Amino acid sequence: MPVSPQQWSESPDRLQLIPETVDVWLFSLNQPSAKLDEMRKLLSSDELARSERFFQQSSGEQYVAAHGILRILLGRYLNKSPEKIVFNKNTHGKPMLVTFPDNSPDIADSNNISAHFNLSHAHDYGLIAISPDRAVGVDIEYLKREFEYLKIARRFFSPAEYESLQNTPGPLQKDAFFSGWCRKEAILKALGTGLSGGLGNFDVSISTEPHTEIIKLPEHLQAKASPNSKAKWCIQNLPEVDSYTHAVAAEGDDWALRCFSY
Repeated sequence: MPVSPQQWSESPDRLQLIPETVDVWLFSLNQPSAKLDEMRKLLSSDELARSERFFQQSSGEQYVAAHGILRILLGRYLNKSPEKIVFNKNTHGKPMLVTFPDNSPDIADSNNISAHFNLSHAHDYGLIAISPDRAVGVDIEYLKREFEYLKIARRFFSPAEYESLQNTPGPLQKDAFFSGWCRKEAILKALGTGLSGGLGNFDVSISTEPHTEIIKLPEHLQAKASPNSKAKWCIQNLPEVDSYTHAVAAEGDDWALRCFSY
């Protein structure tokens, strides 16, 4: 079972995909102009076009940073040039790697997944989760946003979660809301459904305390996972980042967690 690490570790010199392991990377979305120029050269034409459609220049630059760092990390793990990495999407829009068999270098094989990954970002920081052998999902949220979180919880949380949130002391309610939201969204992103999977279709604990949680999804949600997916899913908080909350989720309860700072 995963054990929550106490801090973000420095990047090792050599990155290696380790079975039964999930690596999570924390990175800043605010990269120097010179770095952004280098990252733009790594992106596909579709990614570049999307980065230019943002109304605010800063949002486009953060998109370049997030997707550039994703390509750099995957390239290091897979020993592949970052600009040559090809992505596809499932029916719900979740990105996945497309690999090219050695005997057919020009024919993409979307069934041959060499690594599972997921990306999330909020405000000034982003997270990337990577694993060689299991679906992963990650979510990060900025805590200093003001909005009517109880109304959102009443609409999207399960009845048990909403009751738990209401019973949380007032000063802790917003942090508890974000903690629950991150844990639920990480699961749905690992499944590959995104929010279309339904936040209210399963329960997570509503708590501001970091903890590991193992859940079993209802059959209709489990059916959306890969045919060989495990029945249990594990959700875990990550080392503290001031003013943010976050969570990572992955198939099974037999994986180790490593956390790095990019």
